[in-house]
Amino acid sequence: TGFNLLDCFSEALVNEKKQMNYQSIDSFSRYLFISTGNVISYWLVLGVPAVGLLTYGIKTWRRELPPRIVLLTLSTIATTLLLGFSSHFFLEVERIWVFLTPFVIVPSAFILARVYEQKPRIAINILVCSSIICFLLKMKLSLCF
Repeated sequence: TGFNLLDCFSEALVNEKKQMNYQSIDSFSRYLFISTGNVISYWLVLGVPAVGLLTYGIKTWRRELPPRIVLLTLSTIATTLLLGFSSHFFLEVERIWVFLTPFVIVPSAFILARVYEQKPRIAINILVCSSIICFLLKMKLSLCF
């Protein structure tokens, strides 16, 4: 078919810069503001409970978790930071970075199962909080549109 992935990616970067009316970032503080904003925005969209579970699980059970789960989690965090601080794809990162979501949700679910085995009440509270947050966001979005 003649498809070239690298050429396609290069063209996507050029088109993205044109669409965003991209100019170089004028100061280091603005660069930090945009980059950290991208990362924080994406992690908030993923959900505070999922990110909290991930953090708690890695801190608490890092030695006990399967190495694949730890590696998946740490590589996803590194990829998110790399994307965030590369100064590409800013604005609407939640939509652009959606392909990373399963790499956060699957380890979070694994850690939630581990929490449920040891402290079922806390696991249930996490699920209830997550459901309430989703419901409130849905209500807010329905009021906006």
